Parts: sequence; structure tokens; C-alpha cells
Amino acid sequence: MGRICWVAVQAAASYILVACDAFVTPPVNNAQRIHNKPCDGSLPRVAYPFLYSAVMAEGVDDDLELRESSSPTKAIQALIDDGRLDDAVEMLKQAANDDCEILLGEKIFHKTLKSISESHARNARDMVDELINVVVDAGCRPDAEMYNTAIGIWSRSYEDGSSEICLEYLDDMWSHYEETGDEKFVPWRSSYISSIVALSRGRNRAGRENAEKAEFLLEEMERMRSKFPKLSPNTLTVNSVLNVWSKSRVRQGAAHRSVQILERMIKLGEDRHELRPDTTSFNTVIDTLAKSKESERERRAEVLLERMEELYAEDPSWNCYPDQVSFNAVINCWAQSRQKGSARRATAILRHMVKRHESGTSRIAPDSATYTTVINAWSRSRDYDAVERAEEVLASCEESFRYGNVLAKPNTLTYNSMINCYSKSKAPDADQKAMAILEEMKEKCKDEEFGDCHPDVVTYTSVIDTLAKQRGNPSAAEKAESLLNELLEAHKENPDDIRLIPNVRTYTSVINAIGRSGANPEKAEKILREIESLASEGNKAVTPDVVCYNAVLNAYGWSNQKGKAEKCYNLLQHMIEVSGSGTNRLACPDIITANSVLNACNFDDADTEEGRKRIVSIVVDTLEIFQKAMPRYGYPDSGTYTQVLFALSRQMPFDEKLFEMAEATFWQCCQAGHVNARVVSALEKALPWDRFSKTMGSALKSGRGEKAAYDLDLFPQTWTRHTRSKRQQGGAKSRASRKRDRGFKVTTRSLSKLAARESGNNSVS
Repeated sequence: MGRICWVAVQAAASYILVACDAFVTPPVNNAQRIHNKPCDGSLPRVAYPFLYSAVMAEGVDDDLELRESSSPTKAIQALIDDGRLDDAVEMLKQAANDDCEILLGEKIFHKTLKSISESHARNARDMVDELINVVVDAGCRPDAEMYNTAIGIWSRSYEDGSSEICLEYLDDMWSHYEETGDEKFVPWRSSYISSIVALSRGRNRAGRENAEKAEFLLEEMERMRSKFPKLSPNTLTVNSVLNVWSKSRVRQGAAHRSVQILERMIKLGEDRHELRPDTTSFNTVIDTLAKSKESERERRAEVLLERMEELYAEDPSWNCYPDQVSFNAVINCWAQSRQKGSARRATAILRHMVKRHESGTSRIAPDSATYTTVINAWSRSRDYDAVERAEEVLASCEESFRYGNVLAKPNTLTYNSMINCYSKSKAPDADQKAMAILEEMKEKCKDEEFGDCHPDVVTYTSVIDTLAKQRGNPSAAEKAESLLNELLEAHKENPDDIRLIPNVRTYTSVINAIGRSGANPEKAEKILREIESLASEGNKAVTPDVVCYNAVLNAYGWSNQKGKAEKCYNLLQHMIEVSGSGTNRLACPDIITANSVLNACNFDDADTEEGRKRIVSIVVDTLEIFQKAMPRYGYPDSGTYTQVLFALSRQMPFDEKLFEMAEATFWQCCQAGHVNARVVSALEKALPWDRFSKTMGSALKSGRGEKAAYDLDLFPQTWTRHTRSKRQQGGAKSRASRKRDRGFKVTTRSLSKLAARESGNNSVS
């Protein structure tokens, strides 16, 4: 109570002092106030009576001695020390209206900005903008130190537009310098570096434009360095530019440009040591190569690794000794490659690391990430011995850890990569080996030393994927369901462990396992309905997507259940309904959906004539749905027309109606450019020999009663434009292809049908 009264008395007294001062003393302008300031450099307290009362009322500690203070600078500093940055900014805004120049001279703006930067407050950017605008509105100029702090704060932001604000601040500094000639407004090197960093952040970091802006800033520093040596770019500056290129998501050209910048660093670094590339420089460029789609990126990355070793060996002052990141990045380049022998090359680099470390010529030893990346390379390889080689890498990893390399301790990612390798293999015992690794992980994670080997949702999903590859094996489906239940139970026991939350990928793998067992497709549909219910209750992680729905369609298509065509058609209608209404846009059908429904129609066995007619009706309706919805549901492909032709030939009597529908389907396929050998084989089964030979024309190379032989190169190019090889599609026509149109002959009846189909409705009738 006494404190409040004291504040009130102080406020009243201050008010009286102001009134008396205004009455006795003639008004003075701002210049006179500055000239007549107290000799200790403080500002007259009388100018801020109510502000001081407000500060005191907020409860600043008595030991701050604000009662005796006559300077807002000390009060603002007290607020900063007390962590009340918002109040400090507010007080600065009020004080700056009359005394901005004095406050700038006392560096209180700079101290406030620095405190805001160190606080990492959520509203830091807003407070920074307020202070900069306060100074500008008061007719003063923020100096480079203030702008530098502001740019540093904005450069840490991931908001869109942060880089533009940093660039605006840079322009403001140069404008102030041009107007005054005072070098205190010249940007700092760190101002440029922070602006370049800002270009690599936020959602707008993607694109060539930001990378080119970063290069422009680098070139501007290089131009200005003769006049302002403090602006001379250094290694950190160029590394920031390289990082912008690395994060630009430019797949063609970013790596090439990064290599050019690196080569320039090496050339200039011979005389200018501050520009010499370091390990980070090389690692960033290698990472850009790994992300790119440029040719020979793997070999170029390996050349850079060799260059690092050469430069450091010649002169250790080149601080570019390859570290684990360097080797792992190059290995990752090879792991991502589709070139033949890429996995073997990744393994060779791993062995090179091991030999160098064991011989004592290098202090860099492979870590778990190194081994994991090599295993991933083998999982992507098509080599016949991929599984055996991956197993050797895993064994080497475990052995290295046993012999003292603590960095090589295998973790969940390592074992998941090995299981993924099994899931992609065709080894008959792949499921057993995957299950064995899962059991090993469950045992190891009980030991605190191997706590990071705990099986997660990826582990279980990968093992289930391996089980799903066992076709016609009902026990594999049962094991998959058992693993799903085990994962659900583990998550129930540890609800806060996000690593154990099943997702739609997990459920889809179980559905695939059930489908490939060839039995009980209703169980697959039941799982689908369960996750639909969970998704409607808010569990978005299990929202079924089109892949999940297609897995259920395939479960019916691969089964021997009668009536599966109707089941699949009903599920297709359900997908159209939920995706069209916005309930689940992820359920939007694709062309695989159409082919799965048609496949079910193809192999459905109806006992009655009405049942077969219904199947034919489903075939026609499905094709029409996807033709009318193009391109929303994709475009019918060669598989679509093949399934239609096979389904018609199996479900319809061998009569004129079948012949007409088969020919109409074939001409639609010709228009779409999807004619291939399978389409022709399906057409052969749907037509009598005479009509088939007339339709094929001179492309048919066999006679009646012989095994059908035909030359697809004699078809018009437009008929096969989507099924020809890349070699045939690109470049100039070969001599054979130039003769193609002249060599093809077709009956007048066929041509008239094609013309009619081109001008009429595309649907099967």
C-alpha cells in the first residue's frame, strides 16, 4: 500500500514540476533541450513523469534505484535487465520522440536490439521493426550496427518474406551512406552473410531466383572490398551461397554452378587464404550433387572427395580434411544412383575408410550412418547377390562396434535398412530373416547400451512388407496381422512414443499380405473400414489413400471368390463418392484402380448368363468412368485396354456383339497410343481369325493355324507412341521407322471405323 501511495505522490509531484517548468521556463526546441542536458549525459527526468510512474507501478525492483534516476537510458536498461523487453521498447518509443539523437549516442537502441536478439522472443521481429521505424520516424538514421542486429534476427526466421526484409535493410544502409558519406552506415560483412542465410530459409527458399540473389550479394561484396576491406568475402560467405544452391531444389544446374563456385574458391584461395574452401564447402557441394539429377553426379562427387584429400596432403593450411560427413555424402550419391555397380562402388568407399582408419593414416572411421547408407545402396541394387552383400555390411558394422568403434553402433535405422533389403529381394527365406532381425532388435533394446535399437513403426511395416511378398501363403497373412496387433499393443503400453504409432502404410502392408495370400479378402476390407472409422474420429495418420483402396481391390482380384467384380465396382463407387464430396480426397481413384477393377472382372466366374452380363456391364461402366474423368483419374493405359479385351472375351459369347465391342476397344487404344504386344494378344482372343487378320493388315506375319506373329513397327507411330522405347521416341526417325507409314496397310472397313471412333464417342458401346 505504501509503495502505491509513493508512486501516486511521485506522479503528482512530477506533474506539478512539469507544470511549473512550463510556466516559469519558456518553451525550448529539441536542439535547446539537447544542448541544455545535464552534464552527466542523462536526460531530464521531468520529461517522462507518467512513464516513470508506470514503470514503477509495474513492480521493478527497488534496488534498481529508479527513484533517484533522472535518465530514461538507465530505466530502459533496468527493464532490459529485468527481462521486460516489451516495456523497454515501449519506453524507447516514447522517449525517442524528443531525444532520439541522444538515445542513439548512448547506444541504448543498440543494447535493446542486442537483448531482443539474444532473447529469441516470438515477437522479436516485430519489436525490431518497431525500433527501426521509431528511429526513422524521428528523423534519425539507424547505423550499420542496428541494421546488422535486425538482419541477424530476421535471418533466423523461416517466415516467407524474411529475406526481402533483410535485402531492404541492406539497401537502406547503402542509401544512408550515399546521402551522408559516413562509413558508420556501410553494411558489415555479417550483414551480407545473414541476408544470404535468409535466402536459404522459409518456404520461398526453393528456386533458382534466391540462389542467384545470393550470388549477386557475393559479387557485390567482391566489388566493394577494395574500398571497404571489411566487406571482403570469406569462406563463411561463400559457404552460405553454396548452401542456398543446395537448398534451392534446382535439380538441373545447381550442382554444376556449385562446383564452379568451389573451383573459383580454390583458385582465389591460393593468394587469399580467407577464401580457401574448408570441409563444409566441399560437403555442401557434394550434398548438392547427391540431390541433383545431373549426369555423372556420383563420379563428380567422388572426384571432389579425392580433391579434398590432395589439397590437405599438399598443405594442411587448407582446412578441408574429409570428415565422416564427406565420406557419407559421397556414399549417399552412389546409394541414390541407378547406375550398374553403384552399390559395389559405395561398398568400396566404405572399405577404403576402414583401411585408412585401421592403418592409422586417417582419424575418420565409418559410423553407423556410413554402414546404413551402404546397406540402403544394396537395397536399391538389382544385383543378384544384393542381400548377401548387405548382410556382410551389417556384420562388418556390428564387428566394428564390438572392437571399439563406438560410432559404428548399429541403430534402428541400420536394422530397418537391412529389413528393407529383405523386403525387396526374391529370396525364399527373406521373411524368416526379417523376422529374425525384428526379434534380435526386441532383445537388444532391453539392454540400455542398445536403447536406440528399439523397433519402430518402420520396422514392423518393413517386416510385414516382406511377409506380403509370400504369395499364396495364408500363414504369412496371419503373421502380418499378428505383427500389427503387436504394434498396436506396444503403442497402447507406451501412448507417448510416436515411433510406435501405426500409419496408413502399415495397414496397407497388412492388406497386401492378406491379398497375396489369395484368401479371405473380406478381412482386408474389414481393416479398411476400421481405419476409415479411425480417420473419421481424428486419427489422420491412418486416413486411407488410393494405394490402400487399391490394395483391397487387388485382394478381391487375386482371390477365388465369386462376385468379386461387383465388390470391386462398389468399392470404386465408394472411392468416387468420398473423394468427390471432400470427405477423403486421398481416396481419389487412379488408373491402377481401374485396372484392378477390370482384373477382378476378367477372372470372376459367374454361374449364370445374367451374372456374366452384369460383369460385362461393369467392364463398360468402369472404362467409361475413367475416360470421361480424364485427366482427374489419370489416363487409360495399355493395361486398361488389355484387361477390357480379356474380360470381354471371357465373359461374352463368341458372337458378333463381342467382335464389335472388341474392335471398338482396340480402335480406342489406337487413338490413345497404347497398342503393344499384350493388347494385340488380347485382341486375337476376342476375334475370329479373318477379322483379326484384316484388322492387323500387313503387320501380321503368320497364317491361319500358326502361332500369331506380328511386327509392331509396321503400325502407325501414333498407335504406339506411349509404348515405344525411349530410343524410338527420341531423336530423328530411323530408316525403318520412316518406312512405317508406307508399309502399313489396313482394310477400308477398319479405316472407316477408326475415323468414326475419332469423331464420335470414345466409350465402349
